[in-house]
Amino acid sequence: MHDDAPRALNDLKLMARLECFAWFSATQQRRLATEMSCYAVERDELIFATDGNVLPHVFILLSGGARLLYLAAKRGRIAVALVPPGVITLPGAPAPFSGNFRCEALRQSRIAKISRDSFIEIAFGVRSPDFDRVATLLFGGLDRLLTRYPGFVGLDLRARLAVALLDLGAAFGAHDSRGIVLTINPTQQDLADLVAASRPKVSIVLGEFARQGAIDRAGRRISLIPSKLEQIAQGGSSSTNAGTSPMNAKIPAEFSSTPRLEIANQRK
Repeated sequence: MHDDAPRALNDLKLMARLECFAWFSATQQRRLATEMSCYAVERDELIFATDGNVLPHVFILLSGGARLLYLAAKRGRIAVALVPPGVITLPGAPAPFSGNFRCEALRQSRIAKISRDSFIEIAFGVRSPDFDRVATLLFGGLDRLLTRYPGFVGLDLRARLAVALLDLGAAFGAHDSRGIVLTINPTQQDLADLVAASRPKVSIVLGEFARQGAIDRAGRRISLIPSKLEQIAQGGSSSTNAGTSPMNAKIPAEFSSTPRLEIANQRK
């Protein structure tokens, strides 16, 4: 549904701030604003779900954040990514599973929806079937290769969690004197889903990262220290006691009792 004029103007301003539309001309942005419908979604509310076919609409996250999941027929929910504001893109299905994607709000968010045909025509000035033919010619098969890549990496849990935190910092981070502060509060279960591990094991590794100075808590926010997380992701240890097993480490009190850092034990 289209909102009233003040809200529509605010939505246009939100869209103009998105880097993905920086190359759009003023005319293209106005056309996009005319064609799209905008609405608010609450935390955990469904944004869209696929049914095996190409989505007929393009969904744009104007503000907030989203959780992209893959519902595999035999394996269940597979966390794919936490998505920052911008166009919500779908990767290829994680090999070798069959299923559908589901996108839901990570927190209160603002969504814009526009038909796929209109979006492609406004952005590229071509019909969507022509665009699809060129995209298939240039990128056909790439999704299958990329979705298989994580299986070849062989990273341990510490490295996977460090990479996930760095990715979140790149998408949802604000720089300050402590490092990069996350502007969202992912739950401990969100992180566990992203790295394919159990929540208790993620708790233990987060505690280790805190003691090593790779992450730091400030009120309800968590700060990332990129240099130390990068060292962990590359297989090194930023701890002076490298022989300590993360599975035997004690979780610091600030992480075991944090009420809404939501990197503590809070879920929905």
